[in-house]
Amino acid sequence: MSTSATTTDNGADGASLSDRALAFLARPDVARLLEAAGRDYLTDATLAACLEGSELKPDEARTLLSAALRPLGVLGTKVGDFQYWLYVTAEIRRCLHLIDTTCTDGSQLARALAEHPAAGVRLNVITAIASARLDGVEIDFDSAQELLLLTRRPRNNPECVVANSFALYGEVAEYARRAPSVEMYAEIYGRLTEGIAKPNGWLDAPRTSEKNIGPFTFATARAVIEKACSISEEDSKVTGGHPAIVGMRLLSIFLIAEPCPMLNGTMGRLAQHIHAVRSGFPTLGVAPYAEVYADWQRGAIGAAEGIGDAYIPPRSPQGSPMRADITEWATRQMQVVARAIQRVREEVDAAEAEYQTLRCLLVVDPPMNRRQRSILGRSLESTDAEFRIAWHKTANDIAYSTARADLEELVERGLLLREREGHSFVYRPAEGIADRVVARS
Repeated sequence: MSTSATTTDNGADGASLSDRALAFLARPDVARLLEAAGRDYLTDATLAACLEGSELKPDEARTLLSAALRPLGVLGTKVGDFQYWLYVTAEIRRCLHLIDTTCTDGSQLARALAEHPAAGVRLNVITAIASARLDGVEIDFDSAQELLLLTRRPRNNPECVVANSFALYGEVAEYARRAPSVEMYAEIYGRLTEGIAKPNGWLDAPRTSEKNIGPFTFATARAVIEKACSISEEDSKVTGGHPAIVGMRLLSIFLIAEPCPMLNGTMGRLAQHIHAVRSGFPTLGVAPYAEVYADWQRGAIGAAEGIGDAYIPPRSPQGSPMRADITEWATRQMQVVARAIQRVREEVDAAEAEYQTLRCLLVVDPPMNRRQRSILGRSLESTDAEFRIAWHKTANDIAYSTARADLEELVERGLLLREREGHSFVYRPAEGIADRVVARS
């Protein structure tokens, strides 16, 4: 460093610029602020608590944190002159570690899901209904579940949406083998809206200004989907481009920019699911994020503060690129994902507990398979339970003939009764089924 530079850097007390910077960072209030920001995003309330007794004002503290943390953050792809960044807090690292250890191919949870296919089907049912509700589709859960598991024809538009999305969730693996493209998403949207009226030429029609929010300015829906494809491809290559965070961005660009005439929540959730499977995180894809997100937003499982929001600093007078700090948004989103993974565990644990209980009861009846034991478990829980071949087929992802054989064998063993209703059969628990099971055991 030259003599003149050294003189310029020295303050009135003779301390160099670096010495003064280090002294500032060592101040108790500043050290407390940086330590707290390293753990979790500071909301207005937590920031105010950190600044008690400090000379720093909230706006000054935010500016300081941006200056200190942005160089250490993760940068995402640009949208025009807009670019996001986030600092990977301890809370984000905790959630990502959970995802890495539970959601990858070969993880214990993934193997458990493979052993209990009925749990995976139920999670797809939950996701189909919850993602439709993201789009404002009002449908009763029980009637939607009946629609999906009995594979009857939809009676109205909401049922069409749920039935179409459920079918698409079952084909995510096939779409994950394809490179993301406008053509692929247009095909998915076409299938999602089968049986529903939609405008022609929507993909290349000029967009209204109302749909261009903040820095997200796109001339057509095609441009939005092209950006979604680039996020899927390019963000995966940047440092820290974790599939969970990239998936959140894919869902958000559909929700915020609204490229499709309707059903952007479902389209975004499908994009998120496809990206997770393509990246080797199948359990992350099946996690019922949309259901947990909705629960969180309405305050059913915790505060909804900050979900979906991002702190966007104002453009500088020099017109430098706009950069948004999405650390808060990413933190809250990862917490929602962690909750959704817990829901997957609960579904798997429930299926395993049911299986183990019946395994003990029927230890002397080895020919009975896992699906039949599941039917028996529901029969023991409720003598009013009803079973249909179509429902059993869809719930277990098996052939119609296999589903029929499962139920007929239970009839032959005296555990179920078969009755005709219309053109199909309904199977119900036999009278005194609990005593029969104990006798057979």
